[in-house]
Amino acid sequence: MIQSVKDSDFDFADFNNDKQRQALRINNSLRRLYELLSNDGQEYPFVKNINAFSARYAQDYFFDVSTELLSELTAYNTNEVYTNASAVIERKLMGKACKHDFRTEFYCGLKTGNLALEVYKFIDEDTYYLFYPSRNLFLLCDVALLSTIEQSTEVTRNERIIQELLDKNDQLQSSAALARINIPTEVKNLLAENYKKITDINFLQNIAGFDAQANILKTMLNTDII
Repeated sequence: MIQSVKDSDFDFADFNNDKQRQALRINNSLRRLYELLSNDGQEYPFVKNINAFSARYAQDYFFDVSTELLSELTAYNTNEVYTNASAVIERKLMGKACKHDFRTEFYCGLKTGNLALEVYKFIDEDTYYLFYPSRNLFLLCDVALLSTIEQSTEVTRNERIIQELLDKNDQLQSSAALARINIPTEVKNLLAENYKKITDINFLQNIAGFDAQANILKTMLNTDII
C-alpha cells in the first residue's frame, strides 16, 4: 500500500512546472474572454484542460480555508462584472488584465472540501485575483484576507498517508512480537503437535488426503486463540 501511494504521488517539481503551464492557460483564456466580450461573442473562452490543474493538485498543494472565507472571496455585485455564456469576470479585473497584457502568474491555491480556488498575481503589479473553476468566475482578490492561512507546510496528503501507514506497521509489528511471546502453553503444544503431523513423511506422501488436513484445521479452529 505504501509503495502504491508513493507511485501515485505528484512531487513538488511537477507542481512547480504545472503551475507555470496553468498560468499560461489562464492568461490565454482571459485574453480570449476579452475578445469575446468585446465582440459580444458567446463561444467558450477557456483553453483545453483548464480545470485539470485544480483537480490534480488541490488535495496535496492547496491551502485549507473555511467555507466562510471562500464565500467572502467569491462574493460579487452583479453590476460590477461582465458576463457571457461561459464565464463571469469583474470589470476592474478585466481592465487591469488588458493594461498588463494578460501577464499574470500563479500565486497559491485554496480549498475547502471539494471546492478549489486558484489565486494569481499580476507580474508587473502587486494585484491579485482568483479563478473559481467550478463557476468559471474571475474576481479581484484582497490578499490581506489570506494572511491567516497556514502556508508553511510542504507535506502532501500522500506523504501524510505514508507516514500513517508506517506508524501502523510499527504498531502491528510490536503487537505481533508481543503476541509471539505470550502464546499460551496449550496453544504452543497444539502447534507443535500439528507441525509434527504435517512434516510426517507419510502425510507428505498423501498430501491429497483432504480428510487429514480438514481434521487438523478443525482442531486448530476449536482452540481458544481463534
